[in-house]
Amino acid sequence: MGYHMLVDAKLREFCHQIHLGLSPTAAGRSVGVKNPVRVSKRPDIIAYILILQRDAAEKYNVTRDDVIAGFKDAIDTAHLLGDAQAKISGWREIGRMMGYYEPETKRIILSTEEENRKRQLGLMDEKLLMDMAGDDLIIDAEFDLLQSTE
Repeated sequence: MGYHMLVDAKLREFCHQIHLGLSPTAAGRSVGVKNPVRVSKRPDIIAYILILQRDAAEKYNVTRDDVIAGFKDAIDTAHLLGDAQAKISGWREIGRMMGYYEPETKRIILSTEEENRKRQLGLMDEKLLMDMAGDDLIIDAEFDLLQSTE
């Protein structure tokens, strides 16, 4: 827990407020941190908040699975009571914990070998490409260069 020495008192309190559930903006307002959203993205601040989370999990012997199970129990109770709003709130919290509200990121990674093959195919003349494809299967073809790879 010696990490707290890297963060000044105001920023430690800022981290504690975020850890307790305040947004960076609200936490910054409560302790007087300027540009709280930017500050909350600093590696030292993120690390300190993660330490607070880890310490709390160890102290209370609570895992992520325990929290989700607790929400699911509450959702079941809300269902029995016919409380739709409580069910929605429970599922919303689970969704947040599972990261379902984060923007979806898709990455397409082409290896250098694949890029080189595409570049080579783009440089070939039509006759050679038709020979490679088996020109006996091609009735007619037109080729347009849509985007240069250079």
